[in-house]
Amino acid sequence: RNLAYKEMIEVMDECVERVMTCLKQNEIDDKTLVFFCSDNGAVPNLGSNGVLKGSKATLWEGGHRVPAVMWFPERFEAAENSDLLLSMDLLPTFATLMGFDDLDNLNLDGIDFISSLNNNLADKRIAYWRFNQFAVARQGEWKYLRQKDKDFLFNLNDDLSETINLKDSQPQILKTLKDSLAQWEEEMEQYSYFTGR
Repeated sequence: RNLAYKEMIEVMDECVERVMTCLKQNEIDDKTLVFFCSDNGAVPNLGSNGVLKGSKATLWEGGHRVPAVMWFPERFEAAENSDLLLSMDLLPTFATLMGFDDLDNLNLDGIDFISSLNNNLADKRIAYWRFNQFAVARQGEWKYLRQKDKDFLFNLNDDLSETINLKDSQPQILKTLKDSLAQWEEEMEQYSYFTGR
């Protein structure tokens, strides 16, 4: 299993190098957007999630907080950002970068991440996840997590490892996120494909 994981990483690195080499050889590397990210946290005993709790197939930060790299030298200088970016944000972000300016009429779930850097949209929205025994509502640094019948509330700015449950000391934030999650789950029930459990 470890050997297969090692081989997958090596092949991925080789393929990324081939893509980047092709872009440079064709002299379009500076004006090409390259976006790269993982789909989930590491599998136990194969990869490492560092200080993050949990692993793949959980909604602890170690299960879904992953690095992403966007490279577009013609448009952006090197910088670092730790705002919440969701895969559903990619379509509106890429559409904006390509010059499409009528996103409001498309009724997309995601946000244009580049624009949100200027007005903190990523911190204002409430994002939701549900998978197996877990459900999450997150707004800015606050994360409400329900695991089976247990409630957790974390401030990810202060406690990225999710070790301090603030549900008793922050009852209003807990109620806001918990109620919002319940409303979202009720809305999602209309979609027959959405089981998430």
